[in-house]
Amino acid sequence: MLQDTWVAYDGENFTGNQYVLEEGHYPCLSAMGCPPGATFKSLRFIDVEASLIRQNPCTSKQLNIRLPQPSDPQHYVHNFPVPMKEFSEPTIILFEREDFKGKKIELNAETINLRSLGFSTQIRSVQVIGGIWVTYEYGNYRGLQFLLSPAEVPNWYEFSGCRQIGSLRPFVQ
Repeated sequence: MLQDTWVAYDGENFTGNQYVLEEGHYPCLSAMGCPPGATFKSLRFIDVEASLIRQNPCTSKQLNIRLPQPSDPQHYVHNFPVPMKEFSEPTIILFEREDFKGKKIELNAETINLRSLGFSTQIRSVQVIGGIWVTYEYGNYRGLQFLLSPAEVPNWYEFSGCRQIGSLRPFVQ
């Protein structure tokens, strides 16, 4: 990825599994967190500075993704208001039970392995207080990924289809 940040989806119209791709070198799909044989069917450009998301449908299987140009016929811009609390100190609270009950842990920095902090990876609800976060199904930034902005998720499984969060990190803003 030559610049910026993108979210690739394996489903059309920004559905399916998410893969957060930040500036850097990805020699293969697995380096992006993708399972073998994954294909991208849609891409979303994340532009935090301009407070908008540009969406550009893409059906290419290539890893060398050309950045869309405003003159492209399939390029369009969707205004995405970014509340100021998303630019605040990154804070996320994970709960062991639905509806923000039970044991909880508050995090302000990346966590490579949630279990190493003595907390169960079986997360049932989530509160994103500040910042933008990327969560991963398994430790060491592996598995399904989710990009979260400040919000409350009373039922993590219903929201994500995942029964756990193994690692997470604040999104670079």
